[in-house]
Amino acid sequence: MIIIAGLGNPGAKYEKNRHNIGFMAVDEIARRWRFGPERAKYQSIISEGEIEGTKVLLMKPQTYMNESGRAVGEAARFYKVKPEHVIVFHDEIDLAPGRFRMKKRRRRGRPKRHPQPDQPPGRRFPARPHGHRPSGREPPGHAPRPG
Repeated sequence: MIIIAGLGNPGAKYEKNRHNIGFMAVDEIARRWRFGPERAKYQSIISEGEIEGTKVLLMKPQTYMNESGRAVGEAARFYKVKPEHVIVFHDEIDLAPGRFRMKKRRRRGRPKRHPQPDQPPGRRFPARPHGHRPSGREPPGHAPRPG
């Protein structure tokens, strides 16, 4: 089994926002591969299906970007999915629209961003910043942290 998590921010306000490209990617995978109906579980909207004989859990965490690892980690622990079998789609403000970058591992020494799925709550892993402008100004449609 693999988990494909699309990151974004919940709510209609952010639905078509670039920051929600992860949600859009997961929706397209579900449509193209005819996944089952969506339902709420693991602090996410999930859907189950198969891609070329491999069982897949699609996830759209409803925890906002900064807390998405808690939701993904909950599902990964339940299904005993190793971190190398978790694929995460998210926006990258440094890439032009329509561009795609795939990374196997995150580089060390980068700012902490999202919790790692295989770590207990509160632990974070280094990640390349995304969804933020280098000057510190938020991009249009960026959701503030809840709280």
